[in-house]
Amino acid sequence: VRVGLVLPLWRDTEIKLDGDGGFIVHSGDHQAVFKPSSVQSMWTTLQSLYQSTENARVNNYYVGGLSHTWMSFYLAQLTDDCLIRNEWNLLKDVESFRPDSLIYSSNISSTKAGNVFEKQLVSKLRGVMLHEDLEEVTSRQLREKLEKEMDMGLTEYREFLDRHMLRILGQLEQPSKILDYLYLGSEWNASNLSELEAFG
Repeated sequence: VRVGLVLPLWRDTEIKLDGDGGFIVHSGDHQAVFKPSSVQSMWTTLQSLYQSTENARVNNYYVGGLSHTWMSFYLAQLTDDCLIRNEWNLLKDVESFRPDSLIYSSNISSTKAGNVFEKQLVSKLRGVMLHEDLEEVTSRQLREKLEKEMDMGLTEYREFLDRHMLRILGQLEQPSKILDYLYLGSEWNASNLSELEAFG
């Protein structure tokens, strides 16, 4: 069985976390739902998509332009029945459409107690992530472990947790040693004083 995806990325492409371990890409008149097999693969895929989307904006790729004429070759390779792909989109455990989380509703004002709870949530999430193999676990599994640890349901915080999982994952990335006194890392690495001191 051959599985293929041709996804043009235009200047107006939007990428949004769906709050259930995946993300949705709106590009032109196409919408694609991605459900990566792990938090690490979601991080890697998103980094690549953000870079390609930025390139599409800078180069002003638009529907009907000449930038994507190569796509016709790859589209011709997809000969499967569309119903098979639709079957994937209808799987019960794949949630692709849902309203925004309650915590982001404009009707709900942020309270001090809510902010304290969110900070506690992020702190406990970091603890859970430190004890898991992020190349093997999905964001849904991390959320379920967090729910078990906190003994409460966190379904309405799905999007919130997904965003913070990616941020924490970026913070967990170790810098690469270039020379004894020079490391290449992220903005987080550069601003993390204890890590800078540890590496000298």
